Amino acid sequence: MTLRRLSTVGLVALWIASYVVTHLPAEKIPDLHASDKTLHVIGYFVLAAAWLIRGRIHSHPWRRRATWAVLIFPLYALFDETTQPLVNRFFGWGDILADLIGLSLAVALDGVLAALFRPSAMRPSDS
Repeated sequence: MTLRRLSTVGLVALWIASYVVTHLPAEKIPDLHASDKTLHVIGYFVLAAAWLIRGRIHSHPWRRRATWAVLIFPLYALFDETTQPLVNRFFGWGDILADLIGLSLAVALDGVLAALFRPSAMRPSDS
């Protein structure tokens, strides 16, 4: 399996796992000894990072990776929260905010890495 295909399969598997975990019925959620908001930040950071890494592997420019992430992930966060009451969980704007913080951290880190590791020919000259 090529790295490109593996990155896509990995992203899809991670996204499905994320959806399943966020839709466990409230009574089946184990106590992870961490704040719910912290778990949201970490979860969306990991999911967004996987999206951005996949884009890098597929040679998508940073602006394209970041733009699509900023468009898709807030919509997914809203969808994720609005479907949780179906499994006896609660919609929370605070959870969406935490999701967006995780997304923002991943996009910012990817932007810094993209700037640091772009080809030297594209870097501004020191003159």
